[in-house]
Amino acid sequence: MDRRRMRVTLVVVCALSIFMISKQSPKINKNNIVDVKPNLEDQFEKEKEFFDGIWKLNNSNTEYYLSLGWFYYDNSSNFLSLTMFQGNWKSDPYWYISAGNLDYNSTEHILTAKIVYKLENGSGKNFNGTLYAKVLNNDSTELEGIVICDGKSVIFKAHAKNKQKEMFTRLYYAFMISVGYLIIIAALAKHFQVIYENSAQAEKTSLFSLGLMEVCELGFALWQLEKSFEGHLDSGIDYILISSFWSFSAFMLIHSKLLPIVFRAQNSNISSFGFYVSSRMTANYQSRFFLLCIIYIIILKLLKNFYYLTMPIVHMIFIPQIITNSLYGYKDSISFRNAGSILLCKLIIALYLFGCPSNFMRYEPNYLLCTNLIIICLGQILVLKYQQFKPRFLVPRKYRPMSYDYFRDESEESNLSRDNDNTCIICMTPLNIPIVHNEPIVNRSKTMHTPCSHRFHQDCLVQWIEIKLECPTCRSRLPVFEG
Repeated sequence: MDRRRMRVTLVVVCALSIFMISKQSPKINKNNIVDVKPNLEDQFEKEKEFFDGIWKLNNSNTEYYLSLGWFYYDNSSNFLSLTMFQGNWKSDPYWYISAGNLDYNSTEHILTAKIVYKLENGSGKNFNGTLYAKVLNNDSTELEGIVICDGKSVIFKAHAKNKQKEMFTRLYYAFMISVGYLIIIAALAKHFQVIYENSAQAEKTSLFSLGLMEVCELGFALWQLEKSFEGHLDSGIDYILISSFWSFSAFMLIHSKLLPIVFRAQNSNISSFGFYVSSRMTANYQSRFFLLCIIYIIILKLLKNFYYLTMPIVHMIFIPQIITNSLYGYKDSISFRNAGSILLCKLIIALYLFGCPSNFMRYEPNYLLCTNLIIICLGQILVLKYQQFKPRFLVPRKYRPMSYDYFRDESEESNLSRDNDNTCIICMTPLNIPIVHNEPIVNRSKTMHTPCSHRFHQDCLVQWIEIKLECPTCRSRLPVFEG
């Protein structure tokens, strides 16, 4: 994706966001609901209002965060739900209490109910209790009341959310995600272009790194999709869906473009089976890979309470690539700029979600997790940068695999040259080795000897290896040159 397309896409996203802001519906005064005529009732939809507030037990002075929802249609059809968090954040444990068919006294602006439903620790039950809520002002933006249920008395007070502020918070989040994922998708597209034109680069790309990126993007897209349909996100839902779209786009680019090319490059023998069979094998591999991604995401979902452990693992997307570089001595497996762009964008998004107190999900900041993510992401960037010069610096010298020596001493070269062709088939000029008969030497670079006993000029073979890790003569796989 070139810069012009990126700019156009960004302008379109911004224009779409501004258009959705202008379509926000005005607030309806609930005091006017009693004036609705019976024969016009079907012209009105059920309204809803969301509140933030505090709650405390009747015999305690400790106050906690409360999220309240009021769904109403007319005086005889009201529903009140209270989510009482045992802390100041939505990531804390909570009780859920609700009551339907509340009696609404329009004169005194009081809501009352005798049957309440309580959900705690995954189990819910109806109780004979009392819910009393009073509207404190004419525009119904403040409520206070008391709930008596299951032997507990809870006092609460709440005020209506500022929908415009909530909407803009989600808009800023969507804008940040859009800009970040434009950079990520541009980096992935650039790497796709490189491996499409150069199969040696595709062979150096780690499939496990691509798999971790797939899990990260698909999981993030599904998480945002889940959050966009949660009850308390009553405004700005479209913006969260836009963010989910960008994550899913990055996932599709990896799954449908990068993964097949890398798989074919690392399994070059499947091309001998014909186009139809090789396509089926590639599609089967993609299907199995997608299934593993789904299983991995389900495991992450089950371990959501241990997010401080799973999030660092999800962000180790280039650790398999670093291991691959160390094992095989790859210096340029992925562009440092592309890898750095991907990691930095993901780090900024993670720091917003887990380190910003005003994040749109009202999650409690976890600064220890943020510190770990910074160390993990910046550590990967620094290691990938240094591996461009010394790919095996992380492996102790005594444990490093023996690298292949492409050069021979002068006597051995002289013996090999007597009965063999002394021409480099890449440039079709004589090799610079001692030979019996005199030939004009055009290329003065050293001679390199492959494991399959073929010889080439050093500058010719080095350029060839950068394109393809195969012998130009017999197509045998060549080890990486570390000179």
